[in-house]
Amino acid sequence: MSYSNILVYVGGELVGDGLIKLPFVYALRDAYPQAKITWCYGEFESVYKGVLAPLIMSKIDDVVALKELKKQNFDLVIDTQSEWFTTLKLKRSLKYKAFFSPTLRYLFSDFKPSKGYDAPRRLIDKMLDFLHIIGIKSQNNYKLELAADWRETARALLPEGKHYIGFAVGAGYRSKCWPRTSYQALAKSLVREGYQPVVILGPQEQDWVQEFKEHLPEALYPLQDVRVAKQSPLLTIALAERLRAAVSNDCGIGHMFAAADTPLVTLFGPTTAEKFAPKVSKARILRAQDFGGETMEAIPLEAVRKALKEVLFS
Repeated sequence: MSYSNILVYVGGELVGDGLIKLPFVYALRDAYPQAKITWCYGEFESVYKGVLAPLIMSKIDDVVALKELKKQNFDLVIDTQSEWFTTLKLKRSLKYKAFFSPTLRYLFSDFKPSKGYDAPRRLIDKMLDFLHIIGIKSQNNYKLELAADWRETARALLPEGKHYIGFAVGAGYRSKCWPRTSYQALAKSLVREGYQPVVILGPQEQDWVQEFKEHLPEALYPLQDVRVAKQSPLLTIALAERLRAAVSNDCGIGHMFAAADTPLVTLFGPTTAEKFAPKVSKARILRAQDFGGETMEAIPLEAVRKALKEVLFS
């Protein structure tokens, strides 16, 4: 079916959420290149209206709060959340021809999955399934749109001629971090094999900068380079495009690596890999629980080294 005016409703996005949802955004635009697509957020503002706006400028026509949404008729409303009260509010306040929502097992939806459908746990897989349930077919030729100046800066920071391996050593919660000493040991072993470690230390890891530089002087620290006036997720994504592979905790920088489709090893402990694992072409997931523990320290160095070689050479 053809839709010329589509609204997608979300609760809102932080940077990690916005990066996770990019394949959904690109797939929807791929299916309907001429449609007007409105991204509507509720309680929390969307990063698509802020720092990640350049990544979706050609994909989404308008990013607007629900309370600021002007009266209009939509061919299709896609409600991506599952809070029943919010779904009812949308159905009552919006004008539409067709409505999709997973709320209460698709009770309010004009589109329903086939009998016995088992929804995937990973957020992006779940959202891409929404399109299939609606009957939207897309080639989903996901190729990130990133301004040339970010790539030029990344090329200056990580010039040609070396095999770069990235490390996202931090996370929003320290309990999600693999030990820093383990990252440092892994990086040193890679140096001996001819690789160049690249440590990405974001704003939350500023207190680790000196420690890493003292214990791992062989690494590059591009976000701390004097040529970088201001850190940006877009620069980190551009840097990720220049990496042969990367190792990451479950964190926002890991999703920036994934946005660049960098071969990636992601480490999980207190969070759920089935739900939060990044979507990349070459990936390995290591969970503390697979090694008999609950904390990140349970993940052995040798297991991470092996997984990294697998994504490098698969």
